[in-house]
Amino acid sequence: MRSIQIIHSPDGSSGSVRRSNTNAGEDGGKAGHVISFSGTPSSYRRLLEPGSERKRLEVDPDIPLSLTPQGYVKMKMKMSLYNVHYDQLRRDLLRQRKLWSDPNFPASKVSLGKLKPIREKIDWIRIKEINPQARFFVDGATRFDIVQGRLGDCWLLAAISSICQYPVLLHQVVPRDQDPQTPDYVGIFRARFWHFGHWVEVLVDDRLPVYRGTKKLIFMQSKQPGEYWSALLEKAYAKLNGSYANLVGGLLPDAMEDLTGGVVESIDLKDSCKPKDLLRVLQLYTGRCVLMGCHVDVQYKDETKHLIRCMSPWADGHEWKGPWSDGAPEWEHVSPKEKKDLQLNFKDDGEFWMSLDCFVETFTTMDACHLGLESLERDGTLNGKRVLKEALLVGSWQKNLTAGGCLNYRETFPINPQFTIDLDQPDLDDSLNLCHVIIGLMQKTIRQEAEEDYPAIGFVVYAVAGKQMGPLNRAFLLSHKPIKISHFSNRREVTEQLHIPPGHYVIIPSTYEPNHEGRFLLRIITVSSVQPTLLDTVTLPKQLPEEILRAMQLEDLLLTDEIQMKQKFDAICGPKKQAIHAYQLQEILKCTTLADNIPGFKTFSVECCRSMITALDINHSGVMEYSEFTELLERCKAWKHAFLEFSKHSNEFIPGTSFRECLAVAGYELSNLAFQPVAHRYIHPEEGVVFFEDFILSIIRLKTAFDTFDAQPKNLRQEAIFTREDVSI
Repeated sequence: MRSIQIIHSPDGSSGSVRRSNTNAGEDGGKAGHVISFSGTPSSYRRLLEPGSERKRLEVDPDIPLSLTPQGYVKMKMKMSLYNVHYDQLRRDLLRQRKLWSDPNFPASKVSLGKLKPIREKIDWIRIKEINPQARFFVDGATRFDIVQGRLGDCWLLAAISSICQYPVLLHQVVPRDQDPQTPDYVGIFRARFWHFGHWVEVLVDDRLPVYRGTKKLIFMQSKQPGEYWSALLEKAYAKLNGSYANLVGGLLPDAMEDLTGGVVESIDLKDSCKPKDLLRVLQLYTGRCVLMGCHVDVQYKDETKHLIRCMSPWADGHEWKGPWSDGAPEWEHVSPKEKKDLQLNFKDDGEFWMSLDCFVETFTTMDACHLGLESLERDGTLNGKRVLKEALLVGSWQKNLTAGGCLNYRETFPINPQFTIDLDQPDLDDSLNLCHVIIGLMQKTIRQEAEEDYPAIGFVVYAVAGKQMGPLNRAFLLSHKPIKISHFSNRREVTEQLHIPPGHYVIIPSTYEPNHEGRFLLRIITVSSVQPTLLDTVTLPKQLPEEILRAMQLEDLLLTDEIQMKQKFDAICGPKKQAIHAYQLQEILKCTTLADNIPGFKTFSVECCRSMITALDINHSGVMEYSEFTELLERCKAWKHAFLEFSKHSNEFIPGTSFRECLAVAGYELSNLAFQPVAHRYIHPEEGVVFFEDFILSIIRLKTAFDTFDAQPKNLRQEAIFTREDVSI
């Protein structure tokens, strides 16, 4: 079983083929072939030159980027911050006349990580000790420069080989201004990677592991004598991931995203799963800045054949030997003009051709890496290709708050984060008048923690009738069928493509099981601009539901026991004071029915009673009068009914995952930002539940906060104006 990786770039494509076994050993065995498409866009370098227009320069340097022209400008602004640190470090080393030794990635076993033992002993030496004429680049960088070493990271080799086809991409990862032969060289190598939504710069020193007593590199190296950019790039990527050992058995899509900032779309080519309109999708992509591996139509015996140009990074005989391979008889029936247009050659360079049919039969998966293009040119095209738009959102799954698990967990699924996208019009180049959307869900990398596995993640997509202003409720989610349920995988990223009509859609990312915590990145690639937003509740008080009010009327506590309760109140406070303090409130609450049907609960704590008095103390007297007490009792009765509605285990507690919904029923809608501190404070950290007193106390304090806000003067934007004296504790 083999899979193919197609890498997109503005006028050509590249990628790799690797066996499905990702746990390649450290012996450096090749895991497959690499597929690439030749051709370098002539105008890309020109487009990458920062313009002076206001639009091009007015950007936020913290926005996550892809390596695209507008992204280039943003990236340069962000890189200037890294340059300050790099320049200061270099000046200090020049003044001290020292070469840098990286304290965070030392020349020791720590940086190697948990590799299988290497029999030979290892030394770490600097590149100019290996070769006094050492250079980072010798006659530029090509895919043929790279040789895999003892490390099982062929997936990284394939990704690096792919971006070698496009110098503008490579030199954003490996800056040009690095030459070991310059007088101001201080032993530092710089590399840049896209890491969970941001471009980061990684510095490493130039010490590389060699076999003791020799100058032979152990890991990745170049065929060119004296060239060390690939070995140092591998070291920088190892540092980003924690160690060299953490590069063993990785996935090519991960490396491609880290080197380009793109979004990888997987297309299953197996007969049972293969898209019925695969050819149409490929043809559609060739006209867009998806810029995947372009198929080519040639005339063969008066019929059209769809061909794909492929490439192996090793160029050592790992080529296709079937129809349309180098020197195959099929080429005899293609006109000389078409051969010339295809720049056909039969050199032993790892490049070969396949028909689309053979391509689909040979490979099981096609991973297409879409570069997230924003605004390349004013006319919205690049060499005739339609520009794609990218939107990015960051979120998190938090236990009992927003980690509800997949649809299998019907009770908790609704608490997951929800995002909305509005597709206003079909893609102009789509013959079916539909919108093509790529959705990528990435979880925060834990590759440096080699003992851990990623939790399984995925997402669902719902179609909604109109523009959505708040989260879809439980009733809607459980009564409507999603238009798309992604596969759930424990890989770093799950990606799906949708071909859907214009309209309004809600995306709900989740872990497979509830209460798996983590951060995630949601990326959306479209032809037309979209502005995805997080669907959130507005923090507001609300009326009690009718069912709660009816339950209160049935109980009718205040009417039947009002005289008896007034007598108890007067007996506790005395005839002169006509008010009670917190300790007296605790005593009189024992005489109510609030503790009935709540197993294990006897009475409220003094601290809770203090908060009750504060919440109802309109005149700031510090005590509670009888009218305030009756209001408290009525409110607590309503809150108790809400609690019992969500309590599923003998009325003792409510699940933490139902806490927010229960607060809403009790009269307090909370946004994500407002709910998080409440949840962290009142949900039991180990049992994940909310007990009755904690529930009442949370609402009491919410009431105090809401009433304090409402009592303050407001500015023109209806924002409350506070002084320190206005805040109650």
